[in-house]
Parts: sequence; C-alpha cells; structure tokens
Amino acid sequence: MRQLKMNKSGIIIPVMSLGTWAFGGDAIWGKTDEMQAIDTARRAVEMGIVQIDTAPAYGMGKSEEILGEALKGIRDKVILSTKCGLSWEGVIAVWVWLVILQITLTVWFMAKGITCRV
Repeated sequence: MRQLKMNKSGIIIPVMSLGTWAFGGDAIWGKTDEMQAIDTARRAVEMGIVQIDTAPAYGMGKSEEILGEALKGIRDKVILSTKCGLSWEGVIAVWVWLVILQITLTVWFMAKGITCRV
C-alpha cells in the first residue's frame, strides 16, 4: 500500500485508513453491531489497512471502546489517529474546546487505551 511521510515528524503513514465514526452508532448510523465492528477492524488490519481513525465524540466514546476490544493482541500493528478539542455533556451537546490541557489529556488517555471525556 502506498505510504506518505508526515512532514517534520518523519512518521510514515499509509494513504488509506479505516474510519470508525459508524462504530459509535448514533442518529445518523443507527445502532451499532459491536461484533461486526470488531470483525471489520480486525479484517482491515489483516488486509493491510493499519491506520485507524477514531475520535472521543464518535458515539460519545463508544467507537473507542469497540476499537479497544478489536485491537486486543494486535495494537502494535496499527497507527491510531484521533481528534482533539471535542467535549460533550450528555448525549447531545458537543462543542469545540481546544486548549493545551485537553489535547495533552486526550493523547495521554488514548495512549493508555482509555476513552477520554475531558
């Protein structure tokens, strides 16, 4: 699979990634079939799609929880990307809150495999 170098960091990433917004389920995507989502993530990695995109706001953390389960035993084979600056209250209100503390905590929690709701 074609890869790109990320500017100054030198990190090499594939040009294709698996997006996991639908894993979270919501009014747009409907209810999530968790086993199908887990199987999808694992199959994607088997097929060489090793970059996976997620975000704390996808299903208010549900996508990250499912992805955590899917990557057990294969976490070292993937590159995870996420978004920072989204926060929420309840299940409806999502807003942008991009401050250095929130970014730092999001990255730290993600590295530990913990859903970040800062």
